[in-house]
Formats: sequence, structure tokens, C-alpha cells
Amino acid sequence: MYDPRLDNLNPVQSLYLEFFNQLTAKGFAGDVNPDYANRVVLATDNSIYQVLPQGWCIQSKHPIW
Repeated sequence: MYDPRLDNLNPVQSLYLEFFNQLTAKGFAGDVNPDYANRVVLATDNSIYQVLPQGWCIQSKHPIW
């Protein structure tokens, strides 16, 4: 039976999600997007080496330190 859900995580993905959760918990000021749609868009760079990132972070204007 085909299961269309995208919430099945492997152990490596769980580590990256934990990293992103800790990043925001420690006060990262900006956008953190580990979702599949953003990962696919960022992997498309018009080259043959389309590596799917685990997520992306964009810092806001002001650093947290």
C-alpha cells in the first residue's frame, strides 16, 4: 500500500531537525526552513549537481551575539 505522507524520517533527518530545533531554542533570529518544498527549490541551481539540502537558515538583520 502506498503511503503518501512525508513525515517518515530516517535517523539522519532526525539529527538535522534536532539541530534546527536547538538553533531556534537558543535564540536564532531569522527563518529556519527544513521543509521539503524549500529544500527542493534550493537544490535546483541549474547544474547537474542538484544536492538536496537538509534545510536552510536565513539570519535576520541583527546578529544574536
